[in-house]
Amino acid sequence: MVKIPAGAVVANLGYGVSASAGAITVNVGDGNDTSAYAAAIVLSATQVNAIATFRGHGRSYSAEDTIDFVVTALSAVPGTVDLYLKVDYTNMN
Repeated sequence: MVKIPAGAVVANLGYGVSASAGAITVNVGDGNDTSAYAAAIVLSATQVNAIATFRGHGRSYSAEDTIDFVVTALSAVPGTVDLYLKVDYTNMN
């Protein structure tokens, strides 16, 4: 969902959903660990305030990667839904 360059250190990220009904359960991670930042997070009712860090610290990337959502469960899914992801990182290169 969000490309991370080689040499980046991800400090934190925020995520949310635009759905006004139902719930979506997601993992937030990268190519090495699909739940590195969050596991089994339930997003509902236009929630956009969740913040995650990698085990309370930054996570460094020696190679380019992506931060991704993996949808694990859907409940009363509306016709359309937008998932939001905000990543704060510093490029150390």
